[in-house]
Amino acid sequence: MHSATIPLIHNPAARSQKSARLGRLLAQLEPAPRILVTDGQGSARQLAAECARKGEATIVAAGGDGTLNEVVAGLLDAAAEGHAMPRFGVMPLGTMNVFALELGLPVRNVRQCWDTIVGGTVREVDVWIANGGPMIQLGGVGLDATVVAETTWDLKRRMGAFSYVINAARVLARPAPKLTITVDGTSIEGAMVLFGNGMRYGGPIKVFGNAKPDDGLLDVMVLRQQSAGDVLGFVAALATGNLENFPGVWFGHGKHVTVTSPRPVAIELD
Repeated sequence: MHSATIPLIHNPAARSQKSARLGRLLAQLEPAPRILVTDGQGSARQLAAECARKGEATIVAAGGDGTLNEVVAGLLDAAAEGHAMPRFGVMPLGTMNVFALELGLPVRNVRQCWDTIVGGTVREVDVWIANGGPMIQLGGVGLDATVVAETTWDLKRRMGAFSYVINAARVLARPAPKLTITVDGTSIEGAMVLFGNGMRYGGPIKVFGNAKPDDGLLDVMVLRQQSAGDVLGFVAALATGNLENFPGVWFGHGKHVTVTSPRPVAIELD
């Protein structure tokens, strides 16, 4: 049987410089959650699966988008064993909190988010599977994924969101991958591909203007070339909200998407 208190899976490393204050704030929530603290990579997934197996009605992820992804993976692990899928609560405590922004949650107010969870507000969203792992908001292959993979916790702690910009400059100095992207049977060549289950990608900026997290379609954006000029043009178009008119990108959406590359390439999910 599930417990009376709601389990809250907390990743204190999501904002390590503020972890003590956030921990105290979570402990003051009413009604009090049962706080389960992660202790490393994969810990949130394991904790979520254990809670789902015990029949918890609601399980909350407190951290960044990566923590949310791990918790969803754990819930899917338990569901694959025949356990019921619980409600999934979101407490945005990370660097970017893209999924929470997409849902319109008050990302700067922990107590309001908790009130939303306790109040039972529910919205169904699509979950996509790539390389065996889930994606609830965003994914990428190529430049974006490489930047994410090489941005360390220490750099994020010191520089915040700007840490990604720093690493992007480093990655751009390398040869771009050659990707083949197929969306529901239509193929296109490119150097980078982004996937969106919602409009936002990497923060409040909207990349996929018509995407909806519950329409059964995955939105896809392909950057055709990765020269400095193409990337600068892409960033400028993104900043001015004119990305769909930028000739260096291709947009599409579908139910089945594959990406192939002649050499190993980075992939990131949430």
